[in-house]
Amino acid sequence: MSPISKDINFRKKIFGDLLFFIIGVILSIVIEIFVIEKFPSVQGYKYYSAFLLISLPIGKFLFDLWEPVVNMINSMIDLQKENMKKIEENHSELKNLNEQIRPGTKLLDIVGSLYNQSDVLRHTGVRSLNHIIADFTVDKGIINLKGEMLALLGYQYFWEQLIELQRNRKETGKAGLIAKITHSNPIYIWESEWANKSLQQQRRFIDAGGEVLRVLVDYKAMNTDIKKFIEVTKKMQEYKIMVAYLPLKDTDKWSNPKYDFLLIGVDDVTYSVQWKPAANRATIDQSITTEYKGNALIEEQDQLEKIIGALKRGPDYREGTPNTLTNIPSDMLEKLSI
Repeated sequence: MSPISKDINFRKKIFGDLLFFIIGVILSIVIEIFVIEKFPSVQGYKYYSAFLLISLPIGKFLFDLWEPVVNMINSMIDLQKENMKKIEENHSELKNLNEQIRPGTKLLDIVGSLYNQSDVLRHTGVRSLNHIIADFTVDKGIINLKGEMLALLGYQYFWEQLIELQRNRKETGKAGLIAKITHSNPIYIWESEWANKSLQQQRRFIDAGGEVLRVLVDYKAMNTDIKKFIEVTKKMQEYKIMVAYLPLKDTDKWSNPKYDFLLIGVDDVTYSVQWKPAANRATIDQSITTEYKGNALIEEQDQLEKIIGALKRGPDYREGTPNTLTNIPSDMLEKLSI
């Protein structure tokens, strides 16, 4: 309702109250002349009836005068509630912003503290910090982390994002995400404490409605004990991960890919995480996380198609390879091809 309409309604109320007051006065006079004066038995109430009749319109008049004040107070209360709500929202946003800028603030604190140290501590700290920063590079749609420690740390936080994405998709009724992963680097990494945490993350992703498909590539040249592949396969299957075992000969033209990878499509965006091994393939040299939009040509897809082709043709398994490794889940190849 507009302010003009409210003002007109208020004037109408005041006019009605004044009319009611005048009628009350007239009735009081009529009662005084025609009732009280003619009946001596009610002389004691001579002014009481007039006061009663006059007080009614006065009371209503005062009430209507008070009503806008009450409405104004209620409006102020509602406005205060709205302001409090906005303050809470702003506080939440500020808290999130603080969490985002805190690492940068801490970095400045570290730099400031280092320059207050002795020469030995200062040079040690500055060079260590420069080394870490040099190992962390960012470009448009790409994060490059050098060294096994940073690579594994980045992989951990990447999975946390995938879990959140999958939970949101489940709540909105969207199809589950499929993470397609190759592993040709040393198998030992899956025996570490880090591996247990990573597998727990992948299980959370699966429980939220996603799927994890992993191909374990066995290079003959690396002479890995096949028992290690059996143990790791069993461990991953316990976490509901689909696993395929692919032994490769040295003679295979593509038997030495440059990196392992995780490939996952989220609507019109594809994310890739590459793990590039050191020259001796004993450790991870770096990881590169990339975001591809639209129909970008992705090198990992070509590598994946070669792996699928090798699995379909039937790998040349080692003598004595158990069924736990040769049996590929029936729908895994189809899902790898999606």
